[in-house]
Amino acid sequence: MISALFASILAFLYVVLVINVVRIRRAGKVAIGDAGNEELSYAIRAQSNFAEHVPLALLLIICLDLQEASLILVQILSLILVLARISHAASLLYFERKKNIFNFRVIGTAGTMTSILIAAIVNIYLFTVQ
Repeated sequence: MISALFASILAFLYVVLVINVVRIRRAGKVAIGDAGNEELSYAIRAQSNFAEHVPLALLLIICLDLQEASLILVQILSLILVLARISHAASLLYFERKKNIFNFRVIGTAGTMTSILIAAIVNIYLFTVQ
């Protein structure tokens, strides 16, 4: 089941985002919230946005895998999701704060929503034809 590999890659990415929030919290001695710390605010949003969108996308991709959808489709959607989440996090943690470039967040959001929508449509299709 190829989705297990991509779920594991996404789990590592999530742990990196959590560790980043903890590191910034410790450095700024912030126990809850962001205390007006802009770097912490961006780090929290990067982690939270990941936590908000990845579970649904991953669930839909795993369902495709379980319905024995095309292996290529599962791999492509999984790869799009991983790259989209890296792009989104990189945007919030670096490009927006340091370079005032927002394109990576747009790419990340579009990639995530694309993987969710395609996986949902194909899951419904597979369910109805089986």
